[in-house]
Amino acid sequence: MAPHREGRMVLHGGSDLIRNRPVFSTDSKYIFVSSGFIVKIFSTASGECVQELKGHDGEVTGVAVNPRNKLQVFTSSLDGTINQWDYTDSVLLKTLNVGPPVHSLFVHSDVKELLFATIADKQSGKKHRLKLVQLVIPKAGARYEDVKDSFLISNVKGGDKGVALGPRGEFIASIIGSTLKILFRKDMELKKISADATPLTCVACHPVDYCIAVGDEKGCISIWRNFHQKEVRAREHWHSLRVEHLCYSPEGSTLYSVGHECTVVEWQHDTMRRKFLPRQGAPIGYITCAPNSQHRALSLMTNAILIQAHLKTTQTIQGLVRTNFNQKREGYLPTGLVLDPHTKALVTNGMVGQLQFFHLQEDRLLFSLDVTGENYISPSDLHQPLVHTEVEKVAFDLKGDWMATVERRDDQQTTSEMRLKFWQFDHQKQSFVLNTVIAKPHSSAIRCLSFRPPSSHDEYEPMVVTAGDDGKFKLWTLADDNDSLRKSRSWGCDSVGFFRGELPRCTSFSSDGSLLAVAFNNIVTMWDPDVNVLKKTLCHGIKSDQIEHLVFGHGAAAHCLISASSNVLNVWNLLTCTVMWRVTMDVLVLVADTESEYVAVFDKKANLFVFHPLEPKLVYTYEGLPTAKIMSAIFIPRKQTVSASSDLLPWENQSHLYFVTECLNLATITSDAETWELARSRKTDLNERLPPTPFAMLLNSQTSKTEKADQRHGMQDLPASASIRELLNSPAHVLPPVKSLCSTFLHRLIDPSLNRRERRVSEGSDDSDDENSLDSDDSDMEISLPNGQSGPSEDNMTQSEDTSTLDDQEGQGQPVAFGDGELRKLLKASRSGLKWLTNVFQETY
Repeated sequence: MAPHREGRMVLHGGSDLIRNRPVFSTDSKYIFVSSGFIVKIFSTASGECVQELKGHDGEVTGVAVNPRNKLQVFTSSLDGTINQWDYTDSVLLKTLNVGPPVHSLFVHSDVKELLFATIADKQSGKKHRLKLVQLVIPKAGARYEDVKDSFLISNVKGGDKGVALGPRGEFIASIIGSTLKILFRKDMELKKISADATPLTCVACHPVDYCIAVGDEKGCISIWRNFHQKEVRAREHWHSLRVEHLCYSPEGSTLYSVGHECTVVEWQHDTMRRKFLPRQGAPIGYITCAPNSQHRALSLMTNAILIQAHLKTTQTIQGLVRTNFNQKREGYLPTGLVLDPHTKALVTNGMVGQLQFFHLQEDRLLFSLDVTGENYISPSDLHQPLVHTEVEKVAFDLKGDWMATVERRDDQQTTSEMRLKFWQFDHQKQSFVLNTVIAKPHSSAIRCLSFRPPSSHDEYEPMVVTAGDDGKFKLWTLADDNDSLRKSRSWGCDSVGFFRGELPRCTSFSSDGSLLAVAFNNIVTMWDPDVNVLKKTLCHGIKSDQIEHLVFGHGAAAHCLISASSNVLNVWNLLTCTVMWRVTMDVLVLVADTESEYVAVFDKKANLFVFHPLEPKLVYTYEGLPTAKIMSAIFIPRKQTVSASSDLLPWENQSHLYFVTECLNLATITSDAETWELARSRKTDLNERLPPTPFAMLLNSQTSKTEKADQRHGMQDLPASASIRELLNSPAHVLPPVKSLCSTFLHRLIDPSLNRRERRVSEGSDDSDDENSLDSDDSDMEISLPNGQSGPSEDNMTQSEDTSTLDDQEGQGQPVAFGDGELRKLLKASRSGLKWLTNVFQETY
């Protein structure tokens, strides 16, 4: 049994941002987005995540602003609770225990004492049936309370698209199938409307008028009026595919509709005239208007949220790009997870024909690289999507200077297209530039693509291996271009290998690049990549055990080779060409850590096992992952290696383990200590990450100017600063004796502004020593005058005030360090020749 250390599965980055409708705050400064088990708060001005609300044990299904307090929000979850938050400080105020899972949450500004939610209807006896209920918001009490729900409507559609509240909360509209249900809250009367058999997709209520808009699967929008008596229906049709969402503007003058056409349609409420905002880049799932009527948010099905103002996109909130918005692309991730050595970003499939570079630490998309040069085109039928050219493989060399991609298009009707492209990193542009395009590198689909690691003792020459369904593997190398007009290098095929007509299943280079392992069905072949010569063959098992995974060990286990089929895993010792140990398991994903010796295995029973190749025992196990289908996994090196700790998982000292599920959720297995450290590093004040206002920017610029002026003023006020720099910068062997510098140095310590006062005082005295002595006597005599008549005369006082005023003007506001009497003493000391200081230096040196 493996030593079990506490670890948890965390949706670390790229979580789903578009499963639920985004919600604006009352002041429209923030937007609340549910993301897995948490709620992220983004700034509408900067687009950055400024806060996170963590407190649910299940997926968050709804967010609503508290109608009583604009600085609070309610969040609902499948864990059966509704949390009340102070979102400015990310403080959980109260938890309301509903019981059944809560699938959506609604509030109305005119109904301040109630919450509306859709929960599981257990009394109906049907597993997936939902009902709409209302909950009374407790005014005070404990932080955890059980609340009772009041039944409103049975059999409603879950999510934000199936329920809408009318003006002043007088009625509630809901849809299920092809039926529109309207509940009048005053007398609790329920009315059902079913015009035809077309399934309904979304519903919206006008904020002021008694009007309900409903969208359906055929792209039609039905406007229902006068539904209190004999309902009146008006139909509008522009969308060619189903209407995904409807939303009225806050004042009710405009109705917005979105769908798979990648276009926002604006319908004028009175005349139903249309305006369009096309080319949004992807199908749109939700549209939300801000309370200030200046912003709106579009939830794209590529896991992005566009914040728009005045018909322009001002900010983009992008998660891990997802393209599983049609049946063909569900669970589609052919490239797997790859690490970019330059940016340390996670690279995987993005939009159609693109690669996305996702920064895991900051949880944001860095950029997308267009590989195929094709745009997404909406299909005429969602059940028969168009066939685009897809990026199927990607690989980077260890230095990050080269990238190789494989793109392919096959519609099963025309000849398939396939291209192998090599990209070189341009350090000036800080991006990859296309270097070589090779059409039809193999006659069939390519299974494997990888770079050869550099050798420590030879000059590195990049090499790439590809293996295809045509039964061959090819080695590609750089060669000088034959064109004499330009000096460049391009890629070409160096050699071709095959083995007994078998299909190559997978390939792997050793950590030093000296060996190439190619698996042909159940046989592992070892090749010398420099000369493409077969060195050894290893038999994995019986012929039916086709090898699906092949990796080399690293570090102390560099001489080990791990091969795995659908039910057997072997660990080979290449020094003796024997099996060190084997185990029976259903291997789904096999990945090795390049920074340590650990190897991770995901099996088909939703379990994770981590082991050391040199020992036939597990170092870590995690049983019961939420999903059994793992698409890909990768070890990402840490930025800084930490010392070994018992609180961390075995591999967390050097790396983090990430994996992606069938629903394209990126997750990681991490320890509690690592989770707490990550949460602590991300915890900031809500106002710290807001963009500065124009007044704050002006105040900051004025403050900076004042600080710079003070610094310059302070440097100018330093006495003898030039002499000090001269003494310190000059070599010691060229300086004169120190005793010859003392007099000059001390003279320069006197403030330059005092020179004028020195001249003025010198002109008013014939003999400095006698007058100083006389002044001293006179001063003593004046002080000793009887009857309180001591002190300077009125004329002397006037002269002193005038002198002080003159000094302030001449000094231009600089502070006066000495008075007149102190200046006379200083002048007397400076004219003494400094004989006492000379004697000190003579005795010292």
